[in-house]
Amino acid sequence: MLNVSTPAEAAAAMTGLLADETMALAEGASRRVLAACGEGDALMTQLAILRRVARFTPADAVALSRIVAKHAIALERYPI
Repeated sequence: MLNVSTPAEAAAAMTGLLADETMALAEGASRRVLAACGEGDALMTQLAILRRVARFTPADAVALSRIVAKHAIALERYPI
């Protein structure tokens, strides 16, 4: 039998996956905007600031995905 997670754990895992993916997308978009708007030393300074602001610890996407998958298998549907 699978070690089934609670609905709260599955929801937290889905939120963690979303936050991890979204942070990477937001940082990439921010870099493109800064590159289009700035140049030279000002661009380097702005990118350095972005690195500090966007600093985060990446989630363990594999573990979070497994939690969601176990919950989905136990429910026999995707948890929403």
